[in-house]
Amino acid sequence: IAQVVDNANVTSQSTRVNLDTRQTDLPTAFRFSLGSDLLGTANSLFGTRGGGDHRLFAEVAMNDAVDLATQVGFGAEYSFRNLAFLRAGKKFYNDERAADASFKGAYGLSGGAGVRFPLAGRALRFDYSYTSLGDLRDIQVFSFEFGR
Repeated sequence: IAQVVDNANVTSQSTRVNLDTRQTDLPTAFRFSLGSDLLGTANSLFGTRGGGDHRLFAEVAMNDAVDLATQVGFGAEYSFRNLAFLRAGKKFYNDERAADASFKGAYGLSGGAGVRFPLAGRALRFDYSYTSLGDLRDIQVFSFEFGR
């Protein structure tokens, strides 16, 4: 089947269709995030307390789009010897999404945990995460990774 596109007309064999076009704003979004190791590395804000066994990373993010209210989120990850991980975060949607939630403070909360095992020169990793998003109920993600 040969198709020819000419301006706003599409021709496919003997069928002719006129496309209706209208001017619309393109979706525009501005995203900015800032993250840093707070503890555990030589470049950390609080140094290498704990002998380097403990690491704490934190990030703050902001999303601003033309069709949504500004959304701010923050999160943190704690790791012990790069083998066990705990994660937590909160996203503030600043719109009507949380209006119907039974406990508005929980809307956008997330948490997770993970473990990493060295195995045959590679890393075997299991991760779990949970996010509370009202009508979408409990969003739970399990992941498995075998790699570098």
